[in-house]
Amino acid sequence: MTIELLESTSFWDLLDQRVAATPNAVMMVDDEGRSLTFAEYRQAAERAAAGLARNGIGEGDVVSWQLPTWIESAVLVAALSRVGAIQNPILPIYRQREVGFICGQAKTRLLVLPGEWRGFDFEEMGRSIASGLPGLEMLIANRVLPQGDPSTLPP
Repeated sequence: MTIELLESTSFWDLLDQRVAATPNAVMMVDDEGRSLTFAEYRQAAERAAAGLARNGIGEGDVVSWQLPTWIESAVLVAALSRVGAIQNPILPIYRQREVGFICGQAKTRLLVLPGEWRGFDFEEMGRSIASGLPGLEMLIANRVLPQGDPSTLPP
């Protein structure tokens, strides 16, 4: 078995290389049986990146996110990479005190949360955090990310 390592300067570049090599290979399958190939993953990430960009997220913006291990979480990682945002993933076990502190210290512009997950109201927590951090926006991503036209993205 030969393992070929890809060289890159970014996650997005690595994804492009992988899509070129194996576009129809299954990349991931979730607990509901949904799956994405590498090409589908890239397409979903581009649509989400365009949606984020349409909402003003771009190069250098800090985006903190606290999502379960959903396909949408992985798509968000690639979408944020595509627009050049700084990613700050936060474990879903953290609550208001920790998440608020992290967002304040990181100067988070956008906080991405599930609405409710495992009996906890992340949306309410996010609203409370946002009320104390001027300029912090919140996106509730219940297995859905913003969508846009990838042709509007810069190269």
